[in-house]
Amino acid sequence: MALRIFEALCVIQALCLLPAWAGTPRVLLEHNSDTVLEGDDVTLECLSDDVEDMSGYTFQKYSKWMRTWLNLNTPHTFRCWYYDVNITRSEGRLLLHIEDIQPWQVGPYRCVARDGDNSTEGNATTSESFTIPFYYVRNVYISRVNVWCGTVGSEEFIEEGSDVELRCRAETDSPKEAIYEWSRKGDDWIVASKTLILKKFGKEDAGIYTCQARHPVLFNLVKSKSVQLQVVEPAKSLSAKFWRALPTSTSGQLAIFIGVPAAVLLLIIIILSVVIRRRMANNSKKAPVEEPEQRSPIYKGSQESLPSRVGDTQPLVI
Repeated sequence: MALRIFEALCVIQALCLLPAWAGTPRVLLEHNSDTVLEGDDVTLECLSDDVEDMSGYTFQKYSKWMRTWLNLNTPHTFRCWYYDVNITRSEGRLLLHIEDIQPWQVGPYRCVARDGDNSTEGNATTSESFTIPFYYVRNVYISRVNVWCGTVGSEEFIEEGSDVELRCRAETDSPKEAIYEWSRKGDDWIVASKTLILKKFGKEDAGIYTCQARHPVLFNLVKSKSVQLQVVEPAKSLSAKFWRALPTSTSGQLAIFIGVPAAVLLLIIIILSVVIRRRMANNSKKAPVEEPEQRSPIYKGSQESLPSRVGDTQPLVI
């Protein structure tokens, strides 16, 4: 019995001799919900069940580019502009603040003892890595299929009687694609699809169409974009018929819109080269002009002279 008491006292004494940072730390998210949306303000705190004063710890963030953990302990130019976080220490607490969080700031983060910066995972002075549960839906685009430069703005003109195919796309944090829904202002119908097809577009089809992109996991996270479709009369000019006859595929349109200007430019170059060569050839065929000092005298009575009644024995020079 005395031996057991002695062993217990030895264990207690050994625990008392451990340094203050011997407790295993962990990272806690301080937020009003379990999910963080793009633009939210976020605070992370480093905690330990065995330590109240966390002044001996610091935050680190893993850099995929540098493939190493970087200290966020003190203000540093590289840290501030790249990670844009703020570390505060007050009354023994260690906090990391992020304002207007963006995708590149989600982590992973960890908390380590200051003298354990090179510690590996599983060490008692290193917390598990923590990545902020971040969700977003942004950059909702509407494009028109089978037309050149299909990106659609706030307004689009549709030729009466033609078929229209609109496609919606959005960016999310999830590998799964967003959930899309189409609707028209004033109507109660909804098309649950990424693509909206309108056959033989007429005046009754004109209106404001909206694409709604919903996050595939967080269903209450929604972004939308609208476009006003207006109908115009069919083009009757020859040029309009030519443009309508162009290939509707992207590769065909690309070939037309790149090949035609290239052919015109080549034709202009050929014409200019022919004109320049002809001018150079004409200039080379002209007889050289004799200088005055190189002219030969013409005497009276010679074949080169002209009949004259005036007696003159002096040579004539032309």
